[in-house]
Amino acid sequence: MKLDPNGYFIITIRNQLITAEHYNYEDQLKNSYSSKDPEELFNKIKDLVNDEHALYLKKELKRAEIALKTGDKYIQN
Repeated sequence: MKLDPNGYFIITIRNQLITAEHYNYEDQLKNSYSSKDPEELFNKIKDLVNDEHALYLKKELKRAEIALKTGDKYIQN
C-alpha cells in the first residue's frame, strides 16, 4: 500500500471503545474518533483517506470489533 498523503491512523481499544487516532507524517495527532460500532467509526473517517487506505481501515476496524466482543487482544496489522 502506498502512503496516504492525508496521514495515518492508529487503531486501539480503550475503555471498551474502538479508537482511531489520525496523525500527520510529523507524528502530530490531528483528531481522535471512538465508537463501539466499527461501521459508525468508519463513516466518520472514510472521507479523510484515499480509497485503498479506507479499505484497509474498514478491515482493521472489523478486527478490532471482534477483539472487543471476544475479549481478545487487538494488535493493528
